[in-house]
Amino acid sequence: MSEYRPPVDEMLFILDSIAGIDNVARLPGCEEVTTDLARAVMDEAGELAANVLAPLNAAGDQAGSAVLNGEVHVPDSFREAYQSFVEGGWGGISAPEAYGGQDLPQLISMPVQEMWQSANLAWSLCP
Repeated sequence: MSEYRPPVDEMLFILDSIAGIDNVARLPGCEEVTTDLARAVMDEAGELAANVLAPLNAAGDQAGSAVLNGEVHVPDSFREAYQSFVEGGWGGISAPEAYGGQDLPQLISMPVQEMWQSANLAWSLCP
């Protein structure tokens, strides 16, 4: 099995060169959205992807999920990964701060989600 390495540098290149992340900082409410912020967020999300989610990929496929008595049961390791996800505040990455989110633009949250989906698609469908 190959090791998952989040393509953070490549994603940041796209954000800088093509998407123009510096232009986002000119929008009202987005003044703090910079390449440095994107790198910090994506580096941390990449750590979750590479060190928590990717190692569970094969085991999750082998154990699988099941519906028993109307409840969905997932591998225990998925629950532990979800706890790390919650503790990191990742569930609200693009949600408004008023609701406990980080209020980051989709320009940052979408590459983050792509890393999680690439590391472990089955797990990424849970949160």
